[in-house]
Amino acid sequence: MTITPEILSEIAQKVSHKKKDRIPFGFVLLGAFLSSLLLISAALFIYYGIEVRELKKKTKTFERVMTSIQRTGNTEVHPLLGNLSIPFDLQTIPLANKTGLVLDTKKISIRGVSAPYNPSMVEHGQGHLLFFRFDVVDREARAGFYTYIGYCELDSNFEQTEKEFKVIDTGTKFSEDPRALRVGEEIYLVFNDLQPEGYFGSRSMHIGKLNLQESKLEYSTDLDLQIKSVEKNWVPFARIENEKPEIYFEYYLNPHKIMKLPNPKENSLTHLHYSNSSVIPKIFWPIAWGEPRGGAVTRRIGDQYLGFFHSAFEDPHKIFWYVIGAYTFEKDPPYRITGISHYPILFDGIYDTAHLNTAETRKRVLFPGSFSEGIKDGKEVLYLCCGENDSGLKLITIDKQILLKNLKKL
Repeated sequence: MTITPEILSEIAQKVSHKKKDRIPFGFVLLGAFLSSLLLISAALFIYYGIEVRELKKKTKTFERVMTSIQRTGNTEVHPLLGNLSIPFDLQTIPLANKTGLVLDTKKISIRGVSAPYNPSMVEHGQGHLLFFRFDVVDREARAGFYTYIGYCELDSNFEQTEKEFKVIDTGTKFSEDPRALRVGEEIYLVFNDLQPEGYFGSRSMHIGKLNLQESKLEYSTDLDLQIKSVEKNWVPFARIENEKPEIYFEYYLNPHKIMKLPNPKENSLTHLHYSNSSVIPKIFWPIAWGEPRGGAVTRRIGDQYLGFFHSAFEDPHKIFWYVIGAYTFEKDPPYRITGISHYPILFDGIYDTAHLNTAETRKRVLFPGSFSEGIKDGKEVLYLCCGENDSGLKLITIDKQILLKNLKKL
């Protein structure tokens, strides 16, 4: 190709046009400066936004701890129990083993049973009959496991006797959370079970008279109220009326709702009503610790009934904490709640049962099932039997007088 003067002239004209199209260097610098300023502003906004959020978190934490101190009157903070991190709402609660309320704790093991939990016991001879729930993993089960109720004998030291545990024939593979109730000379078992009809997961309460010789229920009465799809944690208690023991249930604690069961062989539940609703006040229990729900079988102690409830709440790390407290109510209608714990009962060694079998590791569970009275070292005590972490059984020895004295009077 021959380069002619015409071609050179054309090239020069194109180069001249390109120079005219270029952005002035000053504008480039200005754009770079503004971009840098924008990036710096964004970074500062993010940084200070994080700082504000952290400050709000610290402020909220401080407020919660101060609120806890006001509730408990305790300024000692214990963020750890053993190796266990305790959420803010429990950190200033006095440990019951240091205040003299809890005298001792003991783990109960059952031969041949993996991870028994949610127990209940009644006096039997020189010892107790201990009832408990246990789960058996099975791929054929819709939930992945079946649930059964077993029982065994404990001696006076709450150790299993030479007799092996037995499974109670309830007629199903889905019976949960037994509560044993002695009514006169008879023992009744209260538990929840799947409904034979309806969608999977629908549960109702059942009651049956226990036949110890054959390790089965003579009958099982479905106490379905057709109110909720899942009914559980009803608390049974016995009351003498006209020299005859009668069966009652605490259906709800806050406010106190009482059911009467005249005939355990049929669903004859009667909801007790009283003309003046103001005599059934709501009990004091901070919502931070969850709603009070049923727990241990209530028993007549002197001129009132005593029980232990549970409540549950979720911490910021998505861990559920089940805590317990005590309460009393009148021995006669309208069964008003008369006292309640000021705060949950915590102690060294709580929640230290390893999560086994079907237990959910994101739960820290202490669940009261029943208690009995006794004497230890000259003191009146209560032996409170609890399930722990849905994996084990724990017996808590409580100073009876300290417990009753320190309840918040309502």
